[in-house]
Amino acid sequence: MKKKSKPKEQKLDCQKSIPNAKHPQKNSSLPFLTPENTIAMYTILAILVRMKKQLGIEAMMEYMNSYLGTIEEYNPRLKEAIQEALSLINIEKMYCDAIPGKKDKTG
Repeated sequence: MKKKSKPKEQKLDCQKSIPNAKHPQKNSSLPFLTPENTIAMYTILAILVRMKKQLGIEAMMEYMNSYLGTIEEYNPRLKEAIQEALSLINIEKMYCDAIPGKKDKTG
């Protein structure tokens, strides 16, 4: 079985990736956190956090990837729609908005 190579971790400078950003607006990049789906999002994130604490980050990532793969297998149209939506999202900005005061993801 061929082992996947780990992506190279890169430093993220939030001040550089968001021009003129001093204090990001809370949840500005989280429009999906509507009252209708906040419970589901919180539950999923809480499960992943608990799994990370109990089993470690690698097990948590394996679980997450397996679950995503199962969903994608049974609903390829959802996968395509999400991939298209993700292509329009600034992931660095999302990270920086969620972690105020963080200069980069490693420290």
